[in-house]
Amino acid sequence: MSDANPAPPAQSAPERKPESALQQKSLLAVGFLILMFASGLLLVYLVDATQPITAVGQDDTHAGIASPNSAESIAAKVSDASSARAPESWADPRVVQETQAMRELLAVTEQKVQTLEDDLEAWKDQQAKAFERERQRIADALAAIAQARQGEPAEDNASDRARDDSLAQFKRDYAALNAQFTDDGVLVSLAESDLNFPMGGAALPAARTASLEKVAEFLGQHPNLTVLLQGHTDSLGSAARNLGLSEQRAIAIKAALVGLGVAQDRIRAEGIGEAKPIASNDTAEGRSRNRRVELYLIER
Repeated sequence: MSDANPAPPAQSAPERKPESALQQKSLLAVGFLILMFASGLLLVYLVDATQPITAVGQDDTHAGIASPNSAESIAAKVSDASSARAPESWADPRVVQETQAMRELLAVTEQKVQTLEDDLEAWKDQQAKAFERERQRIADALAAIAQARQGEPAEDNASDRARDDSLAQFKRDYAALNAQFTDDGVLVSLAESDLNFPMGGAALPAARTASLEKVAEFLGQHPNLTVLLQGHTDSLGSAARNLGLSEQRAIAIKAALVGLGVAQDRIRAEGIGEAKPIASNDTAEGRSRNRRVELYLIER
């Protein structure tokens, strides 16, 4: 065994692998950028084939290759065009059809509402004129009676008394019906307690109703009058059901008056539902007052 130290092993020359790897990565990055640029151009040409895009400008293009600024502008326009066309191309035909149907239904409904409002205004104007004519007729009759009274001799007192009795009877007839002079005409209100409709029903009891007999008798004495019946309900239940119920009750009153001898063509019936309460619907008493049928006396 030798005392001399063994010679260290010879070291191999360092490899140049890191520099070669760096060059490969650089080439890959350049190739990737070239591939992305080519993909962008291909996308522009594909979009241009489906929809023309206005040229950005002659200074920004050369030999069919767009400059960077031109490419950005074209990409932005493609995005805007796609966004603008998206709602039409992606819209569900059923949604479009249902939307159009709803628009048409809304237009028809608005037209019906306008027609009803016009009819209501015309009817109010007609009733105001009829009320004014009736008021003027009564005033003229009173004035004529007063004037005749002043110029007639004592032996005509019997005739005066007859005219007075006729006018007094006319007033008593209205008073017997609890009639009120309103802007819409002479109103006679038939309360729930007078009609005795069953809860939620429109059938009148078999027994004759005294208030309806008075109305029929009054109409028989005044053939120049027609009748408008309006049914009303409280707010319990749905509005649609209350509207139908109020109309059914008005029709039932019409049938009862026809049965008492009033000509059918002198009577018109309609339902108002819960739309015109005369008392609060928060209490039982108020709801009872709202369940009624109103009768308007209208001069022909």
